[in-house]
Amino acid sequence: MINWIGVLGDWRLTELRVSRSNGQFSGACSKMKNNEGGEACMNGKPAETGFRYRPGYGGILIAGGGSTRMGTDKRLLPLGETTSLERMAAFLAAQCRGVWVAAGSAELPPVLAFSRWREAGLAGGDGHATGPVRPADAQAAGGPAPRPRTPPAPLCAVADEPPGIGPLGGLGAGLRHTAHRLNLAAAADLPFPSAALARELFAAAERTGRPAAAVERDGRLEPLFAVYSADSLESLQAYVREGGRRIGRWLESLAPAVVPEERLRELDPAGLALFNMNRPEDYRQALLFLQAERNGHPGPASS
Repeated sequence: MINWIGVLGDWRLTELRVSRSNGQFSGACSKMKNNEGGEACMNGKPAETGFRYRPGYGGILIAGGGSTRMGTDKRLLPLGETTSLERMAAFLAAQCRGVWVAAGSAELPPVLAFSRWREAGLAGGDGHATGPVRPADAQAAGGPAPRPRTPPAPLCAVADEPPGIGPLGGLGAGLRHTAHRLNLAAAADLPFPSAALARELFAAAERTGRPAAAVERDGRLEPLFAVYSADSLESLQAYVREGGRRIGRWLESLAPAVVPEERLRELDPAGLALFNMNRPEDYRQALLFLQAERNGHPGPASS
């Protein structure tokens, strides 16, 4: 079961066709229209022509988990007028052509209502997006009209495959349904993602042809802000069938392209891109970082 959301900021989904062959995704075509009459089309290859990956990159939002250490659903803790879940959804929609949300079930979390993006002020950070910038908005502010931007990527909800095995289930679902060869998988508890780091990971995967690209931090690879090829799905499924449950160990088995820690510090000098919220003290720290961000400061670097 796949659940599409139909309103994306100023854009609304007006037409959607999804093709499946033998139970597998084989192509999609969607049309979107904004309030000013502009149209955008995202077309995939229909089943009868043979499957080909769509251009651009995909995103996979890993949004399941029990939040046991936090004691409450960490995805929905308020960060200003938004949440960590919404911030990452907006980030992926800005970076990617299509985003698959793996939140444990095939239903989108209700909080992902995109009419809130502009009101939440998500345009202020590195790579955050609220939707297309309209020429009238820029002219009213005294600036030149910008070139029209692509609408934010639509979100699809997918159920973990298989369920109950942690992030591997969400990643597996996203890789099975994606229409893109390379996909950025990111956890919902990373409230300060970096567009520069995302670009570096995609570039590393493209340059090396490896099935994944990951950044090294503290001598370990980070699996939940990493790029995965859709072709790695077979390896993931085999690992799970053999009883594997550790996403980090599976990532290492792919011999991924590695963005070294020195490069991470260059791209993310404040050390916030991979900051995640697992415990109450992490949430309190995130609120301090958010205040610093809004005041025009990146916040202190992670130790």
